Amino acid sequence: MARLTKGLFSALTGICGGVEVYQSRGQVIVRSCKRKSTKPASIKQLASRQKMAVVNQFLGSITPFIKSGFAGVVTGKAITAYNAAVAYQLRNGVMGAYPAFALDYTRLRVCEGPLVITGSNAAVTLNGDDLVFNWSPVLTYPHCNDHVLLLAYAPALQQGAFNLCGAKRSTGLEVLPLPDQSWTGQVLETYLAFMEENSLVCSNSVYTGRL
Repeated sequence: MARLTKGLFSALTGICGGVEVYQSRGQVIVRSCKRKSTKPASIKQLASRQKMAVVNQFLGSITPFIKSGFAGVVTGKAITAYNAAVAYQLRNGVMGAYPAFALDYTRLRVCEGPLVITGSNAAVTLNGDDLVFNWSPVLTYPHCNDHVLLLAYAPALQQGAFNLCGAKRSTGLEVLPLPDQSWTGQVLETYLAFMEENSLVCSNSVYTGRL
């Protein structure tokens, strides 16, 4: 005789017959195996797939940044930081119509959280091969110790450059070097956010403009 003390599927992973079992974020997930459809995709399905592809292409190039920037808002929830970011961009950051969906970089969010960022006056300038980010310093404790998160994305290269633990909020300035010569002359979309010291709590990101 055997006993399963943690539930019927606790020790199972993989596919058995028409059922797939796996674990995600501490939960056991049981679902029917996916089957390839023989029906032609509808326009609605094609549009949904293209929107998802546009969003995943962007987020997939900056996955470490997204996982950090959305970590605080998914703590204790049965959803990953990446999935939360995908959901936000699908709702708010895609413009156009099928088959010509595109990202509205001014409306994307690469960090999310309750940390106050209003009045930061964040801006960026290009100085040689460096992006120089400026913001209004916060000098009072504890938010003087928040650190800045910086992101630059080059659409033509489909690459991102970022800093996940930049200068303290009290400094008002941080520099993000461009990775290599392939970035010279590229159009760049830039973003800034703050994260609390020793915490996953972030601010919402601010779009600091196109260079």
